Amino acid sequence: SNSHWSFLIWVKFISNRVTVTLQPSWSQIFVGETITVRCEIQGGGRTEWTYEWKADKLDRRPTHNEHRITAATESDSGKYSCRGRNDYLLTEWNIILVSPVRPVAEGDSVTLGCKLRKDKLVSSVFFYLNDKVIHNNSRGELSISAVSKSDEGFYKCQFSGQESQQSWMSVTVAVSGTSVFPVLLIVGLVCGFILIVLLFLLFRYRRSKGGVFLFLIFVYLLLSL
Repeated sequence: SNSHWSFLIWVKFISNRVTVTLQPSWSQIFVGETITVRCEIQGGGRTEWTYEWKADKLDRRPTHNEHRITAATESDSGKYSCRGRNDYLLTEWNIILVSPVRPVAEGDSVTLGCKLRKDKLVSSVFFYLNDKVIHNNSRGELSISAVSKSDEGFYKCQFSGQESQQSWMSVTVAVSGTSVFPVLLIVGLVCGFILIVLLFLLFRYRRSKGGVFLFLIFVYLLLSL
């Protein structure tokens, strides 16, 4: 049975004080890659900042402005938030979504949703595939009932002049396995035919020494094919 996938493309409204960025800079990463989540204070000058982090998976919360993830796995996906603090200021939290790529099998159904940071689906959304408008939906969702290879590419959504980061969707094509039954049937027929020929030749030349010698040569040639 076909599977159903749901993906979210996030529209980020970045605070003027603090931003969270991802290196490499694309919004989705491949499993096994090394990435760095960086917290940057805009307009912070040379002030010494202390950084606070929140994430679904952080064994030890760093106090500097970078968090490095080596050999990323699906368990590293989630929301990474940070803020800056000094003797006088405390910035607001800002957030980024880290989402390792998960291929979709051809024929599966997929739903892409455009969400704000407040976890609300937005309306009157334009969806883009490889920078070309493909859909305008008043519910903020794009549904593909049966994904094909032509649906693979970079997706993003636009709402009220705000654009999400591009999100890559990979489509895998299933290789149809060859049925074993026809192969076995053909092999069986060929072997049966060869057996009949061998029995016929054996019956015909069994009284002749020369015939038996020719028969053995014939069998050897057949077995060496």
